[in-house]
Amino acid sequence: MNGSPILFDLLSMGSINKGFVFLSGKKIPYADLKSVSTENLSEHEQEVLNALQAWQSGESIFEVQSSGTTTGSAKTCCLQRKQIEDSIGLTFQVFSIPQNLPLVANLRVGHVGGLMAVLRAIETGRDLWVLPSTSRPLSFLDHVGKLRYGMISLVPFHVERLISENQLDLLSAFHTVLIGGAPVSAQLISAMQTVSSNLYQTFGMAETCSLVAYRRINPLEVHYQVLPEHEVKTDEEGCLIFRGAVSRFQKICTRDQGVLIDEKHFSWIGRKDDVINSGGIKIHLVGIEEEIRSCLLKEGRQVPSFCCVGEPDSQLGERLVWVIEGEEWSDEKQQDHLKLLLQQLPPYHNPKKIKFLKQLPRTQIGKLIRRYPLPSTDYKG
Repeated sequence: MNGSPILFDLLSMGSINKGFVFLSGKKIPYADLKSVSTENLSEHEQEVLNALQAWQSGESIFEVQSSGTTTGSAKTCCLQRKQIEDSIGLTFQVFSIPQNLPLVANLRVGHVGGLMAVLRAIETGRDLWVLPSTSRPLSFLDHVGKLRYGMISLVPFHVERLISENQLDLLSAFHTVLIGGAPVSAQLISAMQTVSSNLYQTFGMAETCSLVAYRRINPLEVHYQVLPEHEVKTDEEGCLIFRGAVSRFQKICTRDQGVLIDEKHFSWIGRKDDVINSGGIKIHLVGIEEEIRSCLLKEGRQVPSFCCVGEPDSQLGERLVWVIEGEEWSDEKQQDHLKLLLQQLPPYHNPKKIKFLKQLPRTQIGKLIRRYPLPSTDYKG
């Protein structure tokens, strides 16, 4: 990998004035973006319009906010235009989105997933539908089962809402759905096997212009595959390192631990920061959460929204705590569940106690925050 230019057979050359953006109920040609009034536009819609205008005018640098959960520190990232162009080209090379299907933007543009959803459209001359940036972005759809759109980017929380409201079939309106920003549970993956669209779990960060690796969800692929012309390695702690066009051929060192299959494929273990040390045993919190879900499903019990955290303990160093979203359970119900997990889970994997929050702490794009101390508001247990 020598950093040489990547060539793509795309319709993007000279296409930034082709196509339309559907913004606030209006169909606006890209060629008329400069004359669009921001009056009556929501903050999200104004951000989309600003990004489209900046790209059309030849802006060379785009700023996005990084949560820092993957690379270790929250910061503002500056993405170069060539870097973004390479990411767009590779995305359509991998997912083969039909040119005639419009793309959908529903994530905030201040984060890389939202910015790339917008720029992929105008760079390739595809129409762009702008949806409200809410936990229910697909609520406007009324054409279940009919393929109408090319691609949308969601976070797992969006899918959880669709399932809870029996609207998962709304995804069938899309050729391709990219789901990223946070781990996708085995429960969600199982539920999505009936969806006819092409569903992918993505791995990426601001520094790589969104996705740098992906795996198919339906049917499920075990390992992630990096984008063409990219490579993945690990450091001495097992943390993943990526390099390729979307990182300007610079090494991007992450806090995510994985196992290499080869230089193009890997399996994801979890974030190094989401590991606690309890009695000398290292415990991956995401892995424990999957074990809890599987146990509850196996026993036919309802699976609440939850996460696991490590709480300081004078004897163990840290003890595993099961944090559940919602009303506090009775003492009897809590003890019944803790006993079940003690019987079913491997040693050291059973929570020592349960705590309750009215709402689990998440980042702006829906990532769970597995940090102690948790917010004190509505904190029980």
